[in-house]
Amino acid sequence: MKAALLSLAVASFSFSMLVPAGAAHGAGAKPIKAKYTCNRGPSLNVVFQGNKATVTPKGSKSVTLRQGMAADGFLYSKGKYSLRGKGDDVTWTTGRGKPLNCQATR
Repeated sequence: MKAALLSLAVASFSFSMLVPAGAAHGAGAKPIKAKYTCNRGPSLNVVFQGNKATVTPKGSKSVTLRQGMAADGFLYSKGKYSLRGKGDDVTWTTGRGKPLNCQATR
């Protein structure tokens, strides 16, 4: 009996790791807003909602990214744009120039 319960728990945990975090929350989920200060360049305002993140660099147009698979942390991307991170640290890439390393501000 213990072995069967352990197998079920492991299978359940393994399946949950395959589902992107945003997929568990529908598009109607309450948005999470974050602001990041970068090592150089503009600060970023980011709104995470469902499986999307809308990134607005200060002084630039917003870009909406879709959630992707990440081995650790999170990844959102669209074409030449990507936002990846873990915890309070993110890297913003626009396809030109060096990526920006940013930290969440509180």
